[in-house]
Amino acid sequence: MRLSEKETKDMREELESLGEVQKYQFDYFKLLVTLNLAFITALIALVKGVFESPKVAILIMLAFICFMVSLLFSLITLLTVGDIISGYREIPVYLKTGDKKEVEKLHKKTLKAFDTFGVVQMIVSYSFGVGFLALFVFVELAEEPFTYKVIKFAAVAPAVD
Repeated sequence: MRLSEKETKDMREELESLGEVQKYQFDYFKLLVTLNLAFITALIALVKGVFESPKVAILIMLAFICFMVSLLFSLITLLTVGDIISGYREIPVYLKTGDKKEVEKLHKKTLKAFDTFGVVQMIVSYSFGVGFLALFVFVELAEEPFTYKVIKFAAVAPAVD
C-alpha cells in the first residue's frame, strides 16, 4: 500500500522537527558522559591524595555510585537516541518508495525508543544531581578547608616532566 501525498508531507514535517530535537538530546547525553567521567576521575584523585578522613566515606561512596549510575544510563540513552535518529534517517527512503508498512514499522520503533527515553532521562538527571551534591557536601565536611588541602597536596606532589 502506498502513502498518500498528505501522509508523506505530514511524515516529512514530523521527521524534520523531531530529528533536530534528537540531535540536541544526543549531544546533551554525550556531554553528560564526559562530565560523569570527569567527576569520577576527580573523585578518585581527591580521595587518593587529598582526603584521609573516614567521616566522609559514605558521601564519597554515594557520589561515586551516583556518577556511575548516571554514566551507565547516559550511555544507554545515547544508544536509545541513536536508534531514534537512525529510525528517522531510514524513513525518508521508504517515503520515496511509498511503502507504508515499512514506514509504520520504523515509526513504531522510534516511538518505542521514546517510551524508554523518558524514564532513563529522569534516572540520569537525578543520579547526576545527587552525585554532584554529595561530592560538594563531602568537600565541605573535610577536616581542613578544601582549598588548603589542595594547595598542600599540590605543593608536595612530584613535578611531572
